[in-house]
Amino acid sequence: MIHRVQRFIFILSALSLLAACAANEPPAAAPPTPDLHTAVEIAPVETDTPPQEAAPTVDPVSPVWQTTLTAAVNVAPVVAGDLVIVATADGSIHAINAADGASIWRFESEAKIWDASLRVADGYVCAGRQGGEAFCLDAEDGKLLWTAVLGLEMQSRPALVDGRLYAPTTHVGTSLDNNYEGQAKLVALDATSGAILWETVTDNYILRRPTVADNLVIVGGTHLAEGEGGEHPPTLIYAFDTTSGAEQWRYDSEDGLIRWLAADGDVVAFSGGSEIVHALSLASGEHLWDFGPSYWMQFPTAVNNTFFMGTGDERFHALDTATGNLLWETSIDLDSLNQIGRPLLKGDLILFNAVTGDIYALRQEDGTQVLHLDTGISARVGGALYKNLYIMGDPEGQLYAFSLGE
Repeated sequence: MIHRVQRFIFILSALSLLAACAANEPPAAAPPTPDLHTAVEIAPVETDTPPQEAAPTVDPVSPVWQTTLTAAVNVAPVVAGDLVIVATADGSIHAINAADGASIWRFESEAKIWDASLRVADGYVCAGRQGGEAFCLDAEDGKLLWTAVLGLEMQSRPALVDGRLYAPTTHVGTSLDNNYEGQAKLVALDATSGAILWETVTDNYILRRPTVADNLVIVGGTHLAEGEGGEHPPTLIYAFDTTSGAEQWRYDSEDGLIRWLAADGDVVAFSGGSEIVHALSLASGEHLWDFGPSYWMQFPTAVNNTFFMGTGDERFHALDTATGNLLWETSIDLDSLNQIGRPLLKGDLILFNAVTGDIYALRQEDGTQVLHLDTGISARVGGALYKNLYIMGDPEGQLYAFSLGE
C-alpha cells in the first residue's frame, strides 16, 4: 500500500518544476487586435451520439500583448483589479498590468515559494514558502504584510474568505522527507495580521483544496488505512466550523488524492484519482450522487445550480448540481485534454483553454460553441479574464493576452 501511495505522490511531485530567476523583460509591442467575428459556431453534440467531426481550421491569432516572466507558468494567473498576478516555477510572484503587459512589481524570497499555493482575493496575495511558513502581500504594491509559522508546508492553495485564510498542510510533497503516517493540519489565520485563530489535526498525511461555504470549510486528502487498500489511496473529506475549527462531519472513500473540491448550494463535490465525481450534502456529508467513471476530470465551475467541467475524452459537460443529471455534453475538436484549469464565466458564456493553447467559448445554456481561437502556444494551466482579454502563460515563462473580440 505504501509503495503504491509513494508512486502516486511521486507523480504529483514531478509536476513541480524548478528554474533559475532571470530579470524581467519589457512587454512586446501589441500587434493589431485580430478580427474574431468570423469564429466558427458548432451545435452541441447530443449525449447519445458520437463526437462531432473536426471543425474547420481556425487561423492562429496574435496576442494583444506578451510579457517575459522569470520561469514557467504552472499555476493559472489571477486578475486582481487592473493587475494579473502570476506565480512562476522559480518561486517568484509577478504583478503585471492586465491592459498592456507592463511589469508593476515582483516579489521574491530567499526561501522557495510554492507556486501551487498562490491565492489572490480581497486585495491579498498569499502563498506558502519552504520552512513551513505562510505569508500575505498587498496586491496593489507587493509589500509583505505578514508571515506566519505553520510548522508544516503549505504546498496547496489555501482558501481566503471573509478575512480568514484557511491553510492546508502536508507531510508529503516536493522537497520533503515524505512521512505517510504524519497528520496534516488545517490552520485558520487572520488575513490582516497572520494571527493563528485555530488549527486542527487530521488523520490525513496531506490536505488539499479547501473550499468555504455556509460557515463550513471543506478540505480533504489521503491517509493510510489499516491493511490493504484499493486501487487508489483512501480519501478523507472533512467539514470544519469556520469559527471554531470543530469537526462537523467526515466522508471516507477510496478515490485517491483529491484533484478538486467545489461547493454549490447545498452540495459539495469532489474528484480524485478514481475519475469519479462524488456529490455530498454540504450540511451532513451524506452521499448524494456520482458522475463517472470518466477520463481525467478537470476543475469545475459552479453557477446557476450547474457544474461545468471538461474531461480527458475531449468533452465538456454540464451537470445538475442537485441530482448529477447530465444537462448537456459537447465534444471539442482536439487531440488532447479539452480543458485545463478552471472554466471562466463571461456573461452567458463559459471560456476555457486547452493544453494546446486553443481558447474556447461555449454557451452556458446548451454548450453551443461560439468562439475558438488557435493561439499557437502550449499551456499547462488555465487562464484569467480581464475585460475582453484572455490571459494565460506557457512553460517557457511567457504571459500572453488574447482578444476575445467585442
